[in-house]
Amino acid sequence: MTNLKTNLMLAAAALVVAAGSASAQNLKAEIPFSFRASGAGLPAGTYDVLVKSSTGGTRSVQLRNVETHQSVIAVSNGSMDATSKVTKDGAPKMQFACAGSRCEFSAIWPGQGDMLRVARPTFATDADTRVAVISLVRDRAK
Repeated sequence: MTNLKTNLMLAAAALVVAAGSASAQNLKAEIPFSFRASGAGLPAGTYDVLVKSSTGGTRSVQLRNVETHQSVIAVSNGSMDATSKVTKDGAPKMQFACAGSRCEFSAIWPGQGDMLRVARPTFATDADTRVAVISLVRDRAK
């Protein structure tokens, strides 16, 4: 009887862990400029991009530099309607807000649903700002 209880408890724990990360999507990005994400400075390079949705509704994006293995997690702070020229071709994309040479990861569209906002960059009000959009490729190897 004790073995049965132990096995049931282990199975329940495994189910909770599996449910904690209900879905994930692996993408890859070639980012040709240095940028900031979640307060961390990241170099230009190839990034594994993992968009996660938990069963509790929290959505996050993990960025991992393939060369340096540096990794950050950006938690979504809302979503935007994805009916824009950014998503028109149906390919997943990352969006960066830039002022001068400083760029911050600001949103991602994983190829379906709403565009996830991950940051609201704060630049000086007189800064010349622009948006940089990077196409993502689905990474089927993972």
